[in-house]
Amino acid sequence: MDVSIYWSVFALLRALEESYGSRVPAFQYIITTTEAPPEGLRQAPWLIEPPLDATEPGGKLLEENF
Repeated sequence: MDVSIYWSVFALLRALEESYGSRVPAFQYIITTTEAPPEGLRQAPWLIEPPLDATEPGGKLLEENF
């Protein structure tokens, strides 16, 4: 994905989250890429902790092989 599109996706999703005000947004999203997320989104609650790691069975998304 081109970096300009990548940053635009994060900007759009962040704006959508902020439109909820103090309410918890009714959606989740997972973006996988080799590019680091924007500086303000590199900590909880925006990142999965611990990071996913497919080299270990428990580190996979939903701990499953698909």
